[in-house]
Amino acid sequence: MSGINLLTDTNIILYLLGGDRDIAGILSGRIVHLSFINELELLSFPQLSSEESQIIR
Repeated sequence: MSGINLLTDTNIILYLLGGDRDIAGILSGRIVHLSFINELELLSFPQLSSEESQIIR
């Protein structure tokens, strides 16, 4: 990956919120884009904590 801009999907963000350090390393220093649909999917996750909800927003 040579670009600074990355488009992620829902699973990537779930891994990141779960503490995946490999994903964190890949996303570090990049501009991460998330679609509106992905945002809705993430915010509807049943086990979402208030802290995670704030991070997503």
